[in-house]
Amino acid sequence: MFFFSLYNSFAFGVLFIFFAAFPYVFQRPPYSFSISQTGLTFLSIGIGVLLGVVTCILVDRYMYQAQHRKVIAAGGTHVAPEHRLYSAMIGSGGIVVGLFWFGWCAHTGQHWALCLVGAIPFAWGNICLFVSWTRCLVTGCELLTWCFLRRLRRCCISSTCMALSTVRRP
Repeated sequence: MFFFSLYNSFAFGVLFIFFAAFPYVFQRPPYSFSISQTGLTFLSIGIGVLLGVVTCILVDRYMYQAQHRKVIAAGGTHVAPEHRLYSAMIGSGGIVVGLFWFGWCAHTGQHWALCLVGAIPFAWGNICLFVSWTRCLVTGCELLTWCFLRRLRRCCISSTCMALSTVRRP
């Protein structure tokens, strides 16, 4: 789990670097986009995320649920958490392909649409990886899940209190 978490954190770090790289790449020559045009380039990441969510739903419905039915029919109680990683196996190739595609097109000054299409497989693979990691963690490590949920609840309550305390009163 540790190495999978490390890989997942690296993939999300690269995703956040994309958020800084898009303005850097598209506001300079040869593209010279305006700020509003550069903002529209992030739609390619949104498209990749939507495709990743659809992929995860389909993989869960057709691959994981089939495994689950097979285990229940054999008299088992639950499926091993590793079966939640099918989406990650499918999507991790998209991360590499998307990074190479975007980097190559941006470096050689190809048409801007080619660069943006290259970001779609990256975002697709990234969300497939994250959803699989989350499902595997929730399925396999109940104690860690409860600790995480308690921590998340505390963070939400404290951030809400901070937000409400900074509201200006007339």
